[in-house]
Amino acid sequence: MRDIFIHLQEPSQHKLYLVTELMRTDLAQVIHDHRIQISPQHIQFFMYHILLGLHVLHEAGVVHRDLHPGNVLLADNNDITICDFNLAREDTADTNKTHYVTHRWYRAPELVMQFKGFSKLVDVWSAGCMMAELFNRKALFRGTTFYNQLNKIVEVLGTPNMEDVTMFSSQSARDYLRNSLSGIAPRPWQEVVPSADAVALDLIQRMLEFNPQKRFNTEQALRHPYFASLFDPEDLRENLSDHFHFDERVDDVRVMHDLFQEEVQRFNALRQKRETVLRERLQQAAAQQDSTNVLGADHMPRTHSLMELAGNAPAPQ
Repeated sequence: MRDIFIHLQEPSQHKLYLVTELMRTDLAQVIHDHRIQISPQHIQFFMYHILLGLHVLHEAGVVHRDLHPGNVLLADNNDITICDFNLAREDTADTNKTHYVTHRWYRAPELVMQFKGFSKLVDVWSAGCMMAELFNRKALFRGTTFYNQLNKIVEVLGTPNMEDVTMFSSQSARDYLRNSLSGIAPRPWQEVVPSADAVALDLIQRMLEFNPQKRFNTEQALRHPYFASLFDPEDLRENLSDHFHFDERVDDVRVMHDLFQEEVQRFNALRQKRETVLRERLQQAAAQQDSTNVLGADHMPRTHSLMELAGNAPAPQ
């Protein structure tokens, strides 16, 4: 977010403007544009920042619930931005949360099985699906229906054990797993994602655990050896100071306007503080003649822009 401001058209009318970075494309377009060669370093870089973005959200008590490559925007310099928060909700113990969210292919088993007590770990499942897709250049679980999506998941992970099944609330889904998908052995991950190395496969497997209680959270994923060259413990400290409460209903228009005003003032104060910190980092970097990106986004040399590489690539025949 670059700026938020309210422009007064009339004394009785406020218009709120949000100014964001210009993002040229999204990860879905990159994955399916075969003029673009996605290197292992790009995948590592993208996944680190996707998981870091999710970590900030989850620390603020927000579940995205609709994470897929089309909702991950990509700038010319490969910076990552997670977008489309229409389905985002607070991470609460509310058992009345709707389960029908997320593009089907990226939907965690607890959502497929209509478990209303799902948590922020549904986003980690989606991230695991995207990581496999970055390597394979196609979606991992391409289900066509509710039951077919379960089929696709079990064909890779194998039939879940009784402990993993009984935690879900949908009796029909449990019966389907027991009766129609029993006795299926898991496929070797080397066969599922053949272009990934053993360390990358281990991370994918840990993010794609059928049982959410066994699945990695974002901090565990960021600390995985796969990100050894990128991880900085300070990255985990860059989060919101408190949970972000946004599900309360406001029925009074004037109260809503006042809340918008307060949010704009809060944002501007935080922006000024951040700009001061960034200026100090720039000055320190200049003094040290440090070639590392000082904004804190990169902990390795900047990778080549995928859009730049695509522009130099020959068109497919």
